[in-house]
Amino acid sequence: MGARSRGSLRQFLRELKRRRVYSVAVGYAAGAFVVIQVADLVFPALGIPPWAYRVVVILSLIGFPIALALAWAYEVTAEGDVVPEDPGEPGATGSVGNATRRFPGWGVALLVGISVAVSGAAGYMLLSRLDPTPVQPSSHSIAVLPFKPIGQAGVSPFMDGVHDDLLTRLSVIREFMVIARTTVDRYRDSDKSTLQIARELDVDWVLEGGIQQVDERVKVNVRLVEPETGAQAWAESYQQELSAENLFGIQADITRSIANALEARLSPQESDMAESQPTDNLAAYRLLIEARTLLAQRGEAGMRRALDLFRRAVEIDPEFARAWLGIADSIYELIAYGFGMPGAAMEEAETAVRRAIELAPELPEAHVTQGLLSLLRYKGQEAIRYIEQAKRMQPNNADANSKISWVGQILDRPQLAFEGARRAIELDPLALEPRVNLALGHLIRREPERALAVIREKRDLLPEWSTLNFYEGVILYHLGRHDEAVDVLEGLSISWAGAGPLATAAVANAAAGREQAAREDLEALKRRDAHPFLVGLVHLALNEDESAFAAFEHARDWRIGTDWSILAARYLFPEVLGPVRADPRFGDLLGRIDRAWGLGD
Repeated sequence: MGARSRGSLRQFLRELKRRRVYSVAVGYAAGAFVVIQVADLVFPALGIPPWAYRVVVILSLIGFPIALALAWAYEVTAEGDVVPEDPGEPGATGSVGNATRRFPGWGVALLVGISVAVSGAAGYMLLSRLDPTPVQPSSHSIAVLPFKPIGQAGVSPFMDGVHDDLLTRLSVIREFMVIARTTVDRYRDSDKSTLQIARELDVDWVLEGGIQQVDERVKVNVRLVEPETGAQAWAESYQQELSAENLFGIQADITRSIANALEARLSPQESDMAESQPTDNLAAYRLLIEARTLLAQRGEAGMRRALDLFRRAVEIDPEFARAWLGIADSIYELIAYGFGMPGAAMEEAETAVRRAIELAPELPEAHVTQGLLSLLRYKGQEAIRYIEQAKRMQPNNADANSKISWVGQILDRPQLAFEGARRAIELDPLALEPRVNLALGHLIRREPERALAVIREKRDLLPEWSTLNFYEGVILYHLGRHDEAVDVLEGLSISWAGAGPLATAAVANAAAGREQAAREDLEALKRRDAHPFLVGLVHLALNEDESAFAAFEHARDWRIGTDWSILAARYLFPEVLGPVRADPRFGDLLGRIDRAWGLGD
């Protein structure tokens, strides 16, 4: 670059400074950052869809080069934006005309180019953070039915473990919507035809298989069927020596063959995950399978036994990420279900899940568990961040979506919760927890009829679960069907909801004009030492506002055992709570909830 060019560049940079283009750039960037952060926090709470946030980001980025161009054309002074003096007038200095003559085209082009490049880079980083891997619609829905024993052998944990791992491998492929294990397990001993099952689950394809283990050899038969026509798209039989390498190789080959048969396009990451070998030690794998079976039964003795087996598995193979994750999962479930654990258990769980992520960063279940452990620490924002990360890694993970639906409701992210519950039900239509979460999501959106339909859909296929009855009673109350609500709620005992069923029945009795029954329920709540919020709720239903706020004042503990009270306070009983939501005292109550869960800091 010659001396003349360098001089022109220095003049151009001085002109940028004189026209305060630098100041405008910094000020605009700071203001846009604040707007984007506020939108990120506020939009989900108001139920505004995710695309609106993207619009805010995009408009903010588009505005950046425009702001710089205006700063160049208009001198920014302490008095505001002032149009530069006409270069033809006496005394004019630093005019647009002079600047243009000094920098004929290239300076302005450089300014625009830099601003566009900065906007583009910022946009890439922001939008990549929002969704680093765009979710493509699943083009094939598949149900992998529980494998049947070949020959005279019965069902074994080993057989279930192979089936479960195959489900995991298939579910990492974004073009596949794989029905989760909770649902397909309901058809283990079913005599329904493949076509009946496919129609009940609304799937395009069904994978059937069988396993036989004889001494140290294993035989696996599988076939992929299109139920509507009965056509077999692919089938294979494997007979190999029993080893961890061969087992995982069979699973990988099945996954790869199904993808080829259905012409699915796998990304490099999906290919790696589908063909991964979690361990090369068969003994450690057997321990993992047995432990997972025990953990799924949710009994205290089984959970503690599972924890011991997971610990033994990592002793045999310290590089076994899923076994480390099993340790963390076992401890979380023992704590969450209220079974006593020593004080050091949380530290062991957190160490184990970190080790799992170190060994297998692509394991979405580990990030889900990390979020749940954060929730046990009452770190709400951190919990959401980890679980959302798991969902981005594997959008078709039913467990991640289900956990998001619950965590989102507790932490006042109703839109996030609704989307998670809806996707979880698509992936696991007979699962119970996402079903009640989706029903509550509709109730939060003031859609009680839809909420009731969700609770009652497929009821003949679902196991008996008292929480389903509880939510049905709550929904009936919100529909104004108070007598039916009381009938459904009578005598219900829900451990996680505490006195929620009794409090809801009391509010329904008050709404139906049965004041004496409501007061009897209120006294029963007090005798049970129910959470003060529930006592206050019934006082409000009886038009005793001051007594209600006196009870609310005692509602200081919003952690252990308060889940239902939190949901009710945040979203429900609009006829009762609606008139007091504007009262600063109720705002203070909601603030205590947020602070207890690490929100609003």
